[in-house]
Formats: sequence, structure tokens, C-alpha cells
Amino acid sequence: LLVVLLIAYVTHTYLTDINFRGCSGQPNLTPGAYHLSFTNDLQYFLTFKKSKLKNNGPIFLSGFSLGANVVVNFLAQAGNSITTTYNVHGAAVNSCPMDVTRTSDNLNGPENFFSFNVYGRDLKRKLVDKMKGQASNPGIDVPFRAEDVERCETIRDVENLLSLIYGFEDAYDYYERSSVADKLDKVAVPLYVVSSDDDPFFVGDARPSTSFAKTTKFLYTERGGHCGNILHAGDAPDVRVGDDGRLLQSSWMPDELARFVDHVAGAVSSAESGLGNDWV
Repeated sequence: LLVVLLIAYVTHTYLTDINFRGCSGQPNLTPGAYHLSFTNDLQYFLTFKKSKLKNNGPIFLSGFSLGANVVVNFLAQAGNSITTTYNVHGAAVNSCPMDVTRTSDNLNGPENFFSFNVYGRDLKRKLVDKMKGQASNPGIDVPFRAEDVERCETIRDVENLLSLIYGFEDAYDYYERSSVADKLDKVAVPLYVVSSDDDPFFVGDARPSTSFAKTTKFLYTERGGHCGNILHAGDAPDVRVGDDGRLLQSSWMPDELARFVDHVAGAVSSAESGLGNDWV
């Protein structure tokens, strides 16, 4: 998914890929890693880029699934200062949960067969294995014991423990404070959210009105599942990548996000030239 997303954007601008802690192939030996509203690393990078790097053109953010939620949370936290402080002028995301309190049930009970059985159980197993390793490592200070982890039966049980690392009271406090549905009015730059009506993770999710989220454009496709639009053919030309000059093609969803960013970038350029700023 990341590869085709980068391919879609590569013809438009400079690219930087930010990997969450523990996703680089190297073990994460610190208690924390990332979560739905963990914006610290993104904020750090943007601050570093603005202060240290020479290329300080307009920045646009993109992400999918949990990463999409991090992007939107960051936009809401920064509010009206997002452009002046971080030089961010817009964002385009895919499969972003709106109300995690509502959607969390999809991973925590057999009612939603696909999410619970195909994804939830596998995710729980991986989290439990990692947390047991942390709890057993005397060099890592975590607020739970290996036997506490062993008793976890659902993703929510796991998140009840993990949430303590980040200062949340429990999983429900984490869900409520990480949800973006009631924060979209604080987003001050153009935001595009592409999701699917048949996403098994988002059954029962909120759908904020555009009168509340005035800077946000929503698109819900009939089919696509969770980030499944990545498999829908697009019409973008092949892009030559790598040292061997391979030809790769993006797909519909990344192309759609990139088109939005390209459109907003054009509007930003026109505004800076005194030609107006019509991005809607």
C-alpha cells in the first residue's frame, strides 16, 4: 500500500515517508510506540524539516487507516497555526476511523465475523507476544505484568493495558480522546477523506456533516473494504522507479488522493500569486 501511495505522489512533489516506531524491522526497546492519536513523531519531523532543511515548499500530509487518524488528529491539534507553524497546507487520507468508540466493537466481538476473526485475533496475538516480551524485559518499564497480558482475551483487553503507557485511563478513554469526528471543525486546511461503505472495521461509524467539517471533503465508495481501493485499477501512467528503472503503476485510491493534493497545491500557488484560492 505504501509503495503505490508513493508512486501516486512521486510525479507531483518531493516525498518523505515516516515509519512509526517499531515498523522499521528493528525491535522497539522503549515502552511506547504509536497509537491513533500519537502525533509526537509527526510534529517532530515537521518542526525539524522547517528549521533544518532547505526545501520548504508547501507540505501536504497523507496516510491510511491508523496513519490517517494520526494525520487528522494532528491537523485538529494544530488548528489555525498548521500553516504558519508547520507549513502544512492540506491533507488527503484513506480509511480514517471517525468515532473509535463506535468502531472498536468490530474488533472485539464475533458479531462482525471478518474483523473479529480475520484481523482481530491475529492482531491480538501479535500485540500479546510483544507486550509479554516488554513485561519480561527488566530494561523496559511498563505498567503491566506478563501475567496481566496472558489474561487478555480481546483487543480491548490489550488496549486497556497499553493505554496506560500513554496516559489514558483505559481503552474507552483512549477511544474517546483519539476519535476525530468531533474535532473536524478545528481543521483549518483542505482535507480529503476517502472511505468505503463496506469497510468491515467501520460498521456503525459516525459520518460528520460538511456543515460541521467545513474544510473537509468526504468520499464514500460503494465497494473497497478497508484500504481495498488500492486494488481498484487507476488510469495514471506508469512511473519508472528504482535503480533498475522498473515501471510501476499506482491504483485508483492513491491516484485520487494525489489528484486532490495536486488541486489544492495549485490553489495555494495561485493564492500566493494573487490569483485567488478556490480549492473546494
